[in-house]
Amino acid sequence: MTRTLRTLQSISSDAPPPESAASLESDFVVILAALLCALISVVGLTAIARCAWLRRGPVAGASPATAVVNKGLKKKVLNSLPKFTYSDGSPGKWVVSSECAICLSEFTAGEEVR
Repeated sequence: MTRTLRTLQSISSDAPPPESAASLESDFVVILAALLCALISVVGLTAIARCAWLRRGPVAGASPATAVVNKGLKKKVLNSLPKFTYSDGSPGKWVVSSECAICLSEFTAGEEVR
């Protein structure tokens, strides 16, 4: 009987650490998880703020010289386009449709078309 008692005592000496150490480790894991979540949240919010900052339009106080102005074609380029007079019977090889692509009105006979 003393032999079994010694065996039981040797097995009980390999028991897990006390509960205070286990709770300390679990608290440590929870704290690390919370810090990791906070870090991910801060990085995500920073990325969203930066994207919003870059997509934002020009500031109201910005100088008008920085804004790009579309003034259309230059006169030299406009004058280089071929021009002819439209007739009802034969629209010609340049006209695919009988209406203007810009104002969507139909051409009339005698109108100059580019």
